[in-house]
Amino acid sequence: GAVASEFEIYSAQTWLPCTPTTSQHVSDLFEQVSNPEIMSFLRKRLLYSQLETKGDVYWSFDTTSISSYSETIRKVAYGYSKENSELPQLNLGLIVSEYSGEPLYYKVLEGSLSDPLALRQMLADAADLGSSQVNLVMDRAFSSPTLLDRLYEQNLGFICGSKTNLNYCKSVLSSFEPQLRFAGVDTFLEEFGVQAKTSSTTWSYRDPATGYLETRPLYIHVYLDPARAATENESLLRQIKKVQDKLAEKIALKDSDKDLIKRFFIKSSQGWSYSPKKWENKAHSLGLFVLVSNTVGSANEALRIYRQRDIIEKNFNNLKERCSGRRMRCRERALEGKVFVLFLSLILLMNLKMRFTLAKRTEAKLDASSKYLPNDTPDFLRMMGAVDVTSRKSDEENSFYWALIPKKLRATMEALKIAVPPRFIT
Repeated sequence: GAVASEFEIYSAQTWLPCTPTTSQHVSDLFEQVSNPEIMSFLRKRLLYSQLETKGDVYWSFDTTSISSYSETIRKVAYGYSKENSELPQLNLGLIVSEYSGEPLYYKVLEGSLSDPLALRQMLADAADLGSSQVNLVMDRAFSSPTLLDRLYEQNLGFICGSKTNLNYCKSVLSSFEPQLRFAGVDTFLEEFGVQAKTSSTTWSYRDPATGYLETRPLYIHVYLDPARAATENESLLRQIKKVQDKLAEKIALKDSDKDLIKRFFIKSSQGWSYSPKKWENKAHSLGLFVLVSNTVGSANEALRIYRQRDIIEKNFNNLKERCSGRRMRCRERALEGKVFVLFLSLILLMNLKMRFTLAKRTEAKLDASSKYLPNDTPDFLRMMGAVDVTSRKSDEENSFYWALIPKKLRATMEALKIAVPPRFIT
């Protein structure tokens, strides 16, 4: 894609109202972007997202780590890196609309913060935007009882993956697991190829406004994926067998091997030996996963919404790869401004990507394939790079006009709902 390292190439081929600025001046501009202005912009995006969506609003939330070479940025710290980088890092919390696929809100967080603490900071910032129509879609890192309390307190809906060892899930899992193993068509979700059952219970929390104990619904959706269970079963058995062979031949063990020994072996006077009982306990959970929600009581609907949250991973990938956000090289005062500009770039990129998605869906409905629609945004940007603007100078004025836009490109712009510009630039 068009990363920042190609700026000199783009600037040489692009009409600009002034000469390209220097790196130092860019940093100075970043420092002028104030936090109150950023917050005002982000809050407006969250509010607009609620207005443009009919019915319930679903926002995906997650965090990612961004490495930094800086030793002066206060928020840079060593912590758990999702990319196994040896550099210190920042954490970036991101909220993405599942309706449009675009990023709505972000927060730069200290690099040592865990995901649950990151969510608590985000909720504190956006507390006054709480609405019964807003639902956060999150992975199981955010399923702790403490965080669920906060979501109930702020009147936010949620669909969240859940760890299977949490107390509120254990009894439901032990009850549903044998039923799902031998279930038939009544619990089968054809769209996803899984078995599913739902437990409806209540969640108690203390209302911060009144101080009284309140109760709200909690739906615990339990799913069994037979294909996933078979894959996990075979993979684990192969790993256990390798460790068993290493122990018999007295070969040095890796760290991953030692973890398997703790989980599936017992120690006696004769050394370590495989434990069928430990395997049996683990086998009961293979292929099982849990979603919890306070608003969605249908297991099929909850899974459909949750599966859409991969859009946030696409946002993270595009932020780092296409928008050059993988490393932070800037001064402390310029950090917020630089991240804000990266965020604006990501909005534009994801907006264009969504236009491609909608155009292809329209083609599929019409059962027709446009020979003009490129594969993705980089191809489209390269096509746009071939369109020239000509300058015509005279004694009276300096005017500009577009070269003739080829039919192929005009058709592409129309499919993406991008207005074809007037010939002359005034």
